[in-house]
Amino acid sequence: NPTYEQPYQNGWSGPKKKVAYADVLASCSDETIFIHVINRNFKKKLIVDVDAATLGDLRDTALQHSLEGEMNHDYRTFTSTCAISEKPIAVNGGRFSVELIPGSVSIIEIQRK
Repeated sequence: NPTYEQPYQNGWSGPKKKVAYADVLASCSDETIFIHVINRNFKKKLIVDVDAATLGDLRDTALQHSLEGEMNHDYRTFTSTCAISEKPIAVNGGRFSVELIPGSVSIIEIQRK
């Protein structure tokens, strides 16, 4: 996983030499697995390979929901432009790759069979 140096003090968290660009969390219901990914790299897309084969018998297609927006906020009004997109992802034996748009938040839904 690509990393970067974070030199700033953020409240209780001090500077860190290696911080991952991809922040990943997984959750599930009885029927669906949800993988939440933040791409902290605002200049480059990331490709994340996922192996969910041990989580049971999964469908052959997942759905990626992405939220992306511009970083040029109007600080007087706190407005910016954001877009939400959805795209299918092929799943093969519980394994798949996800392309993450720079500076985006994605949720990948995989249905159990």
